[in-house]
Amino acid sequence: MRRLLWKEFRERRLWGATWVASVVGVGALAHAGYIGGMGQLSPWIKLPYFVSLAAGASAYVSELTGNRSAFAFSRPVSWKMMMLAKLLYGILIAVVAAALGAIAFRIFCPQEYLAFATFPQLVGGAGRLAWMMGSVYLAGLLCSTCLPGEAGGLLTVIASMLVVGGAESASHAVFKGLNERILGLWLRNGQLVGTAVAAIVTARFGLTLSTRARAGRYAAVFLVVFAGMGALGLTVPNNWITARLRSECEWSSVSPSGRYAFVRVGKCANEFFGLAIQSGYFDSHDYLVRLSDGKTVNAAPLGVSITFSTYRHIPVPGGSGAETMPLCNWTDEDTMFYYSPPPDGRRAANATGEIRTIKMAADGTLVSQSIRVGGKWSWLLPSADGRFAMLVTYGTGTITLEFVDIEGARKLDEKVEMAAAYWWQSDREVGYTDQEGERHIIRVAD
Repeated sequence: MRRLLWKEFRERRLWGATWVASVVGVGALAHAGYIGGMGQLSPWIKLPYFVSLAAGASAYVSELTGNRSAFAFSRPVSWKMMMLAKLLYGILIAVVAAALGAIAFRIFCPQEYLAFATFPQLVGGAGRLAWMMGSVYLAGLLCSTCLPGEAGGLLTVIASMLVVGGAESASHAVFKGLNERILGLWLRNGQLVGTAVAAIVTARFGLTLSTRARAGRYAAVFLVVFAGMGALGLTVPNNWITARLRSECEWSSVSPSGRYAFVRVGKCANEFFGLAIQSGYFDSHDYLVRLSDGKTVNAAPLGVSITFSTYRHIPVPGGSGAETMPLCNWTDEDTMFYYSPPPDGRRAANATGEIRTIKMAADGTLVSQSIRVGGKWSWLLPSADGRFAMLVTYGTGTITLEFVDIEGARKLDEKVEMAAAYWWQSDREVGYTDQEGERHIIRVAD
């Protein structure tokens, strides 16, 4: 095994160096990026994942070149030892790259982030990064036994994704709701199981075959396993899956008085089934809960159609942008509000969303109001006291700002067009920069 590992490091040293350099470079230089004033991870964070996928997809390049696999198997080397050596290579590179990336981040991160770059945070972040890169490397490795060359494995990855995408599109046309989601889980896991079985069969019986024969064997095994998983998705009752889900609080927001909380409850997979069927939450419902006795105020769920797209900006030191957090907002002790997008979303050019409020009346009933607002690319940014809100609508290279009196349930007359950046200067004042970078302060209400 030591000689096989040494062979991997010697033959694939350029991939290993590129992989480590991509992680260290991102850790040292790509800390954050901001698009339209909204906080985003730097797009360069995707680079290490692509490199790890490409490194995995090129795992069998040496064996599939010429007749080297036949020569390798003429020596006391089994196909299992060969595959294990390639897997260990990826694990070691992922761990080393993640550790060096964490060190680079700690050395070069901006001053305002140093308080968060503690040893436990760095170890946890490096561990998660190593796990993700290792998983992506494994996906590439399972596709590397089919076609020769560095591009061969990537073509196999793309081909398997096209097969799964086509099957999911067909299922979307036939099935709806929970049936579609669960069948989609079977199909995506069919891709994972299919590539794993096809890779093992090809590594065991196909490395010495011609490219056409090997690709045909890989494709046949993959399609049989994938079709079998799809058949299971069509025949296994949904309650076999949903019975193994547990209810869990997705997120909650407590009112300023501490008397009420908005709670979203959904079902997710138990840990044993996590790898097999975990894909977000199923069957989510929204509740307003009275914390004094833990009982829900609404007799029925508020409705799964509610989509919370409210954001609160947290200024970043230096004024380069703002981090954002999704929140359910409260104007006072008992009133919550949120932005509900139009039901047909992006498809309608003249779509109109609503700002909805839910307030507890004196008799304990729920009172709801709505304010019609336009714009299909809107974010709701409340003032610090929650009395007013800024509605941000993105156009082609422009930003439009409109303002709403939440408690008065009305839109205000003030409007700003052609803004480049924006913020709440105070509870009643808004700051923004125009396209030339000049700063302005306006008062939206008395």
